[in-house]
Amino acid sequence: MTLPKPCIKCGKPGKPLCDHCRARLHRPVNPRYREPEYIRNRRLMIDRAWINLEPCVICGRPFASKSDITAEHIVSLRRGGDNSLDNLGPAHGRCNFGKHAP
Repeated sequence: MTLPKPCIKCGKPGKPLCDHCRARLHRPVNPRYREPEYIRNRRLMIDRAWINLEPCVICGRPFASKSDITAEHIVSLRRGGDNSLDNLGPAHGRCNFGKHAP
């Protein structure tokens, strides 16, 4: 018996892309994520986290590869946070996207 493949976004077993993550794919993207400052600072934060072996800010585990690192806003944009380098932290994709799961 084989186990069902986990969701590629949140890791929930069952489907390669669970219904919750599939619905999130079709949501409009906040325009602040397209700002040059965010794009530049996100790249810098990912490079810094990989070079300095910084752990995930959510779970505390290390990253297996540089492609596993996503940008997590320490203070969310909705709560008045910004896209500055000081407000971005490294997080696993599963940790970052999974925290919004119901």
